Amino acid sequence: MISGAVRAVSNGANREQILKSVGADLSEEDMVRLLLLAPFGRGTWRLVDALGEEARIKYWTDVVPDWFRDFDEEANDGVERLLKAGRPRAAFACVRFHPEKLDPQTLYRMLSDVAKGGGDRPGEYMLEQHNVEEAFKHLNSSPLLTLDQKAGLEFAFIDVLAQRWDKRANSYGIPNLERYVEAHPELFVQAVAWTYKRNDGDADPTELQVPPENVKNMAERGYKLLEAIERIPGYDDLGVLKADRLGKWTSAVRKSCAELSRTEVADLCLGKLLANAPVGNDGVWPCEPVRQVMEDIQSEAMMRGAHTGVYNSRGVVSRGEGGDQERQLADKYRKWGQALQSSHPYVAAKLLMELVRTYEREASDHDTEAGIRRRMH
Repeated sequence: MISGAVRAVSNGANREQILKSVGADLSEEDMVRLLLLAPFGRGTWRLVDALGEEARIKYWTDVVPDWFRDFDEEANDGVERLLKAGRPRAAFACVRFHPEKLDPQTLYRMLSDVAKGGGDRPGEYMLEQHNVEEAFKHLNSSPLLTLDQKAGLEFAFIDVLAQRWDKRANSYGIPNLERYVEAHPELFVQAVAWTYKRNDGDADPTELQVPPENVKNMAERGYKLLEAIERIPGYDDLGVLKADRLGKWTSAVRKSCAELSRTEVADLCLGKLLANAPVGNDGVWPCEPVRQVMEDIQSEAMMRGAHTGVYNSRGVVSRGEGGDQERQLADKYRKWGQALQSSHPYVAAKLLMELVRTYEREASDHDTEAGIRRRMH
């Protein structure tokens, strides 16, 4: 009976009338089964609205929605109904190809509900990174949402957005979260506290403690945040990085982390962040504000962190035979080290010349491997 009705619906011009006519002889349970097979649209939803509460809940819990080709009032209605039913991932699936056509506040509410879990079944309507990034680009351009809202949502989706070692052109990242951390160094401190244990074995203040069942999750999220931040704090209103602003932000982080018995690991994390510095106006890396802050602090842990950040930022290398690429890198850092030898001797010796030694060792290793391969052939 139901399969025949579905064939009639697919072939008829007035689907809603046919469904209504067929449904007159069906129980509500069978009517729901019929409507679940019917086209996903307002005509079907009006018939669902006429059913009892249990049947309506059954429909909106089980329906498999189509994505909307034309974004109109019907699409907005469908999204709202799915959100009301507690199915934010299904709602996102309907608009995933054109999230920019959805009202930013509705999209924000949808993604917030996704982050909280929602009522979609596990494994259904999994979000793809590209679609999520496109949605965040739309949210980022909206003046209707505050920095706090945008940053909070980026942190909720840090697993998707923070793909540091898989850089792609036009990838989204966490721009609002980075600006929030710049304005709130305490979030950087909190991420350090989530991720790394104290040196003295004492307990953290109550406000920084995490419930035991959530310790692992927050440690992973804190680590991803620390690894994903690339924007160096300390920019003025004109977008110019200032040494005094960076120094003030860095000092606030170091002071708080020292109070939490995490001095060394905080400097390692700060060093990794500062490794993202651009080349300075004089053509020497790191840029003037960053090299000045590094020189003022003179922390070996910070230099190790910066060394690691530089080394890891190289990513996967397509290489030829031998260590020529590494020798070129060694020459580059040697040139910069020599340029800063007088003005910033600590940075020159502890960071730049250490990078020279690292790449010279790698060049030698690759030369040896190439020689072995030649002899084997």
